Amino acid sequence: ATLRKVVSGKATNDEIAAGVGWIIDAMRDNGHTDVKRGTEKWRALARTMAGVQLEVFQRQSERDHGLEDALPQHPALAPIKPPEADPLVARMLDGESNQSLSEIFKRYSGERKATPATTQECEVAIRMFEEHLGQSKPLYRITRQDVQGFKRALLETPSHYRKRFPGKTLPQAITANKKRKTPYETLVARTINNKILSRIHALLEWCVKNDLIPDNPAAKISVDFVQSAEPSRLPFSGDDLKLIFPPAMFQKELGEFEWAMLISLYGGMRASELAQIKLSSIRHERGVLVFDIEEKTKNAGSKRIVPVHSELIRRGLNERISELKAAGETHLFPKWYGDGMKAKQAATEYGTASLNQYFPRFIPRKFNRDYLPKLGIGDRKVWHSLRHTFKTQLSRGGVDKATRDYLTGHVDGSAGAVYVHDCSVEAMANAIEKINFEFSSNQQKAA
Repeated sequence: ATLRKVVSGKATNDEIAAGVGWIIDAMRDNGHTDVKRGTEKWRALARTMAGVQLEVFQRQSERDHGLEDALPQHPALAPIKPPEADPLVARMLDGESNQSLSEIFKRYSGERKATPATTQECEVAIRMFEEHLGQSKPLYRITRQDVQGFKRALLETPSHYRKRFPGKTLPQAITANKKRKTPYETLVARTINNKILSRIHALLEWCVKNDLIPDNPAAKISVDFVQSAEPSRLPFSGDDLKLIFPPAMFQKELGEFEWAMLISLYGGMRASELAQIKLSSIRHERGVLVFDIEEKTKNAGSKRIVPVHSELIRRGLNERISELKAAGETHLFPKWYGDGMKAKQAATEYGTASLNQYFPRFIPRKFNRDYLPKLGIGDRKVWHSLRHTFKTQLSRGGVDKATRDYLTGHVDGSAGAVYVHDCSVEAMANAIEKINFEFSSNQQKAA
């Protein structure tokens, strides 16, 4: 009686929850729906599930009375049979072949357990692909022509299109951008290949390996472009560092901005790593003071320890840590960390976006937009150049590649990469001390 009332649409939300709520909860737990209780979609799904349950009871009753099983009558129980004339029918290898990319992604991400950054890139790539298609196509119906068309559309897609054209889909944003007197710049080939097409390819390749589709329609599809001989970012020169760190800077107490620049230069951390460092993560390891990079990072190789350069200690790092602890702070850069986390909490567009999306909006942006232009420094030199300068100095100091990669959190794909973890903290501290900047030694002599 309850099920019939649900089917009729006359049941209350509580009656629906009592009758078929457990079914919808199970579907939600398995990633098959995201409907919320009380919504019209939830009530519609409940009516379907109640109808299915009624038919289950009817079939059970027939079997109890010795009757032959009848074919399912409810539409939700009817098997999916594509038209026989459909040439793509042969691509259906499994019941899940009928799921869309966004639907199968939940199983894919659960199996791979990728980093938040990778997960976010996959979600964005899938969303863009389905916006281009205008629908969530079943896996077996995705063709090579679909992916080729997507590539062509990406070449016309304005960067940050969702922010510049709020509420518009990818095709709509392309059209709107073309109508502008001065169109926004479009996505660059590297972004298209590395962050979008590669993610679609990887997901479809996983579908092939799991026998959901017979082949990968995104195989070997990428944007052809000539790699520039010039690096996208340059390290700072000695003259640059003299401008960035003038003697007057050290004649007063250093603030967050100045300390962030110094530690980035002498520690080589990414902005998101630097902003998250806890005071408790600056500790001694076998008698060596280290930064323990242990918070949410870019990849598995990013979790590491970086010995503290003696220049930072000479500049008063220990005293700064003591002052922050006395003030009840938990992080080395409390304002930067707080601003970044507020930005993350306020953002709703990216869902599981990496923290790399938020922390660079503050100190690094001020450095790039205000500080460097004021000093007359440009030509592909930005906040990330501090990290480049760090690694360049390690190389010039004769530090081997494996140690350089470990100290900067770069994942080495070589067969011997695993042995980098055998590098002792003493050896890493010696490597760090190979870094010697002219601006620092000159100031020390003057002092």
